[in-house]
Amino acid sequence: MEKKIINGVTILWNDVKYDKTLFDENMIIYKLSYIDDMYYIGKTKQSLIKRLEQHCSDDNDTNNGKHIQEYKYLTLDILYKANDEVELDRAEKEIIRKHISLIAEENECDNITISNEIINNTLLNEILYR
Repeated sequence: MEKKIINGVTILWNDVKYDKTLFDENMIIYKLSYIDDMYYIGKTKQSLIKRLEQHCSDDNDTNNGKHIQEYKYLTLDILYKANDEVELDRAEKEIIRKHISLIAEENECDNITISNEIINNTLLNEILYR
């Protein structure tokens, strides 16, 4: 398992398809898992390292940022690598919809927190859920 420390936050990953150069990649959909079984699915059009630095910043006062600062330990999974922004946006929505469906099937709907909103079945950004 590989490890990177950003602003005191330890990030581990175990994807043999990627090496340390994955942090220079952009157009990525990723999952950050926390030690309390919570996880976050997000995307980045900028380099992954820049996005992770934003997540790990002490100035990040979002729910996700507070979770990161509280636990200081994450596991990173790369879920998808897109070729352009249109593909990235489409894939993110589909991946998150699938995760929402899985949770609903497991009768854990009360544990879902969506950071923005769903309008006309279109997910508009990020999700943090158990």
